[in-house]
Amino acid sequence: MNSADRRRLLLIVGVLVIFLLPLLINGPLNPDTRAIPLGLDLEGGVDVQINVDTEYQTRQLLNDLKPAINTVLSRVLRGAGSHLRLTGANEVPGLRLSLENPAEDASAVAQELEAFIAEDGRLASFDPEALATSQGVVLTLNADYRRGELENAIDRAARIVKERVDALGVAQSDVRRESGDRIRIQLPGQRNPDRVINNLVRPATLEFRLVYPDEQAMPMEEVLAGLINPDGSLRPGARIPEGYVVVPGMPDDNLRFRARQYLDDPDNPTVAWYLLTEEPVIRGEHLRSVSARPGGSMGTEMVVGFELNGEGTRLFRNATEANVGRRLAIVLEGSVRSAPVIDEAISFGRGQISGNFTFEEASDLENILKTGALPARLVAGETSVVGASLGEDSIRSGIRASLTGATLVLIFMALYYSTAGLIAITALFINIFLVLGMLSLIRATLTLPGIAGIILTIGMAVDANVLIFERIREELLGGKSMRNAIGLGFNRAFSAIFDANVTTLITALVLLQFGFGPVRGFALTMTFGIFATLFTGLFVTQVFMGILYNMTQRMNLGRGKIIPDETHIDFMGKRHIAYIFSAVLILASLGDLIVNRGPALGVDFSGGVQAEIAVDQVLGRGDIERALTSRSFSSPQVQTIERKDITEETDEPEMTQEPEMTQEPGGAAQTEGGTARHAASNFLIRVAESEVRASEDDPSTSAEMQTVNRIVSDLQDAYPDAHIWVSQSRTVTAEAGALLRFMAILIAIIAAVFIFIYVAIRFDRLYGTAALVALFHDVFITLGVVTLLNVELSLDVVAALLTIMGYSLNDTIVVFDRMRENRHLMEGKAFGVITNLSINQVLSRSLITSGTTLLAVGMLLAFGGPGVYGFALTLCIGFVIGTYSSIFIAAPLVFTRMRRRQRAAAKA
Repeated sequence: MNSADRRRLLLIVGVLVIFLLPLLINGPLNPDTRAIPLGLDLEGGVDVQINVDTEYQTRQLLNDLKPAINTVLSRVLRGAGSHLRLTGANEVPGLRLSLENPAEDASAVAQELEAFIAEDGRLASFDPEALATSQGVVLTLNADYRRGELENAIDRAARIVKERVDALGVAQSDVRRESGDRIRIQLPGQRNPDRVINNLVRPATLEFRLVYPDEQAMPMEEVLAGLINPDGSLRPGARIPEGYVVVPGMPDDNLRFRARQYLDDPDNPTVAWYLLTEEPVIRGEHLRSVSARPGGSMGTEMVVGFELNGEGTRLFRNATEANVGRRLAIVLEGSVRSAPVIDEAISFGRGQISGNFTFEEASDLENILKTGALPARLVAGETSVVGASLGEDSIRSGIRASLTGATLVLIFMALYYSTAGLIAITALFINIFLVLGMLSLIRATLTLPGIAGIILTIGMAVDANVLIFERIREELLGGKSMRNAIGLGFNRAFSAIFDANVTTLITALVLLQFGFGPVRGFALTMTFGIFATLFTGLFVTQVFMGILYNMTQRMNLGRGKIIPDETHIDFMGKRHIAYIFSAVLILASLGDLIVNRGPALGVDFSGGVQAEIAVDQVLGRGDIERALTSRSFSSPQVQTIERKDITEETDEPEMTQEPEMTQEPGGAAQTEGGTARHAASNFLIRVAESEVRASEDDPSTSAEMQTVNRIVSDLQDAYPDAHIWVSQSRTVTAEAGALLRFMAILIAIIAAVFIFIYVAIRFDRLYGTAALVALFHDVFITLGVVTLLNVELSLDVVAALLTIMGYSLNDTIVVFDRMRENRHLMEGKAFGVITNLSINQVLSRSLITSGTTLLAVGMLLAFGGPGVYGFALTLCIGFVIGTYSSIFIAAPLVFTRMRRRQRAAAKA
């Protein structure tokens, strides 16, 4: 082995070691973590629904209006009395305005208010006559203004929740806004919903307020003693000093008025009360940075340090300079954490928040303060610890099927290409190893769409090696020596491999930037796979072949032939047959989509009914799915779940009633009038909207509950000895919904534009147009066939369609590259001759690559189980259509357009 080969080999070993380390550190060397985290669909995790408290938000908007309304009243009443307060909890949210002298002041006040409403636009019109009564009038918000403000608050809350989820360090989390006021969060691998909820719904408000000065006529403690009862309530008739508010806080060693308040923690019932200025000196938006760190006098407790921005520093300096000797309270989320005395002006704008934090509490506080305060109050809704959506049985089946398919591919490569095939197998293992190492390095989560990216990586890696080996064979047939043939083979295959991978990379990067949830997992894996393929295909394989040839002076590329060396199929002469065939497929797909009003949308897109079912027998996800699909439902989605609270009423309750949940998973369910039961199996079942039906014979029962009744009835028929009950059910909107559909279309358009630009630059505008036509041809026909076969369009199927885009484009670029090369080598030849020759030359490669990829996916389709059926079927259909289009559609389209261009030029 010469020195150059040694250096190359050392480089390969060095790269392998670099990517081995994260797999070891996150895997065998750290039993608390996985080498590669699994997504919610493969591992399970926490599924949380958070609701925005719209009524609270409405009342906050009304509170914000009170100063403006009081200003209007002060201009009119000129000293006369009025009362403006929020309506009660059981009333419509509004501001009740009553006048002390309604007979005298109602007309003037009504006139001013109407002018204010017309100019301001935040309040709805009111009845002026009601203002003249003793009850007064209730002012409500303008419906459009309220709706717009709530929508804005919900959207901002969803963005902040996403930032907080990202701060938790959960890779490939899924945060989506559902219809109405709901936000759905799925966190793979998490098992502590309480911590998740606490981090997501905390308001994260941070303020600095001045404490009531002790040098006033009455110390703060005495003022508070006259305001607050021992139970923490406000004394009747008590008047809080103007410009101040009463705020609870943590007790300290200084004198504070303390009330016995039994809140959530009976072991720590004492709370201190503070009188603070109504207007804060500093707010959370003035923060520049936040960090959790050890602190305190001994450095043994955790504190949260902060630094203010320029504006905050200025305000902080001015406030402390003007109030030396007073206390300044640090108010975190409505509670005083500490109230130190201002000894001198503070000009550097830095400080810390203490409070006996644990490391986890300090880290959580750091994260939520970094993301900022929520614009709305959030309330935790449904919370579940969710099992893998594919189910353990489906995962095992999928793994076995994938391994079987991969093994068959490796066997084929070894038999067909002999020694070179063994080198390709080694490079393929390195390729997959590099992808997994990168996923482990950045702690990315592996999901089912991510597995799709690995499948595409295997296909592209095999394709790169096949391209190289076929080019080497061509050079050998041309009389070159083995050494020269190897060098020329790699050099001449480079452009095809590079262009095919770059165009696929464009799609992956667009998906990574604009994609959502599972699709981003696919894009991330595919991106890593592309770089790994370029490294292994163009470098590792060449190094190994060079070393082996230098050592043995031999290299066996096998003698197998899928297509004879001298094939002369007239593809251009048969292009019209292909056009007609494709037109028939497109029209059939279009007709099918029209008749069925589009593809059958799964729950991911269409919404439907979701029910949590408990069974007192040990059943698997596959058992439930088979019971439902064999009776009333075509494609329900089933997840295993673990809940904190499941119960059953054993006196055969009506299924239209949702029983109260009072038991731990697997524990005894205690219910009124019922016998204790054990929930051995718990499932989350989603039924698409298209299968949610209401019977006209039972108008009193909602479509949701009728659907739930059908689920229970089907399961009871399948397992008559089992006790089955519903812990809860709800109607769900699309997890992706209109926004996901819009984003999918937008992603396709953006990717198409960038692909067209790249292909037009590298080849020609005609090639770019033909590539786009072939791309949409493949996706549209695949979608039509999938619809015809009644496969629901779910996020998994969308991931498969995206995989097809990448694969089809890869195939097309290889054909285009050979056409470009032959145009330079055969200058003066007719373009039809060049195109036919180019397709014939790459035909063997196309069939081998497609065949090996279909072999792997076919095993997944045949033996992967129902959990991956739609995904694998879509891939199989798309790969066949993609191979067909690269040969019979893309290249002939270029030929047709080129001939028209040449004829137009000749006429000119």
